[in-house]
Amino acid sequence: MRGVLYAHQSWWALGAEEVALALNYLFLRNVILHAPSFLRIIQRYFLLIIGVALLLLLVTKQAVIATFIIPVICLVALITNSVLVLIFRDAFVKGYAKYLLYELVLGFLPLLLMLSGLVTWPYLAYASACVSVLLLATLLLLCRQQLILEFKKLFSA
Repeated sequence: MRGVLYAHQSWWALGAEEVALALNYLFLRNVILHAPSFLRIIQRYFLLIIGVALLLLLVTKQAVIATFIIPVICLVALITNSVLVLIFRDAFVKGYAKYLLYELVLGFLPLLLMLSGLVTWPYLAYASACVSVLLLATLLLLCRQQLILEFKKLFSA
């Protein structure tokens, strides 16, 4: 990532890189101090990485970030969640429903970036959206009752 940013040579890009490093440091410090479960660390780290990639995209306007980096991060997060749902089923949905919801929605982020004209090669954006739909279908097929119960908890006033 450093080479992409240094090619841009703006102080905004260098500042964004420092913010990304600071966010990673704070995340790792939080992990060490509070010792959450390993699965929770993974779920939060995917969200942090997507946020950092969006920050870098905002600052650098590099098409490679929108075309390759963000969709690949979304695909890895969705595939990881798919495997975890297949292994742990209801227990995973019960403990990590809000992260599943975040990542299902973020699976469509590359498609949104494509529609805004930032993506130069759309196939990864399509793949991310398709995997997001497949994960939702898997959740509805395998864990429908637990998913409905957890979403009621999340969205009850």
